[in-house]
Amino acid sequence: MANITDKAMKAKPGQTHKWMSEVAIWGHGSLLARITPSGDRLFYFQYTNEAGKRYSLPIGTYGAGDDSATMTLSDARQRAMELASLHKTGIKNIREHLESEETARIAARNAELARLNEERTTAETELARQASRKSVAELFEHWAKIDLINRKDGGAEVRRMFEKDV
Repeated sequence: MANITDKAMKAKPGQTHKWMSEVAIWGHGSLLARITPSGDRLFYFQYTNEAGKRYSLPIGTYGAGDDSATMTLSDARQRAMELASLHKTGIKNIREHLESEETARIAARNAELARLNEERTTAETELARQASRKSVAELFEHWAKIDLINRKDGGAEVRRMFEKDV
């Protein structure tokens, strides 16, 4: 099959879907390109699972590199080669494999976020505990308001000793 070209991808859309394909790795998948009647240009990776059923896995949308959401033809070829290499290593259910990798990645990310959240909570608790501790001077002032005001000298001698010695 002929290689897909940028010129072919930029062709005007017709009344029906226009499909183009090229082999990524012989026997392990193909890169497909589709131009829809509405003008969308899409890439797919087509492979066969272990049961012999063909699947077309969406890869991305064609763009000449002017948008970060689109991919160039060389990007699509590279992605198709990666997927074909997976197929060649023995992973025949590529869609399920990619979904399980994504699930594992999300679980790892959530675990890391939970760990960071727990660390932040622990740090905040420690800061609150440190902030709630009173200094010796604060304890003395508290004691002075409660007990020292009842003394004959109003606690002046105890205050003098505290300020001199402590």
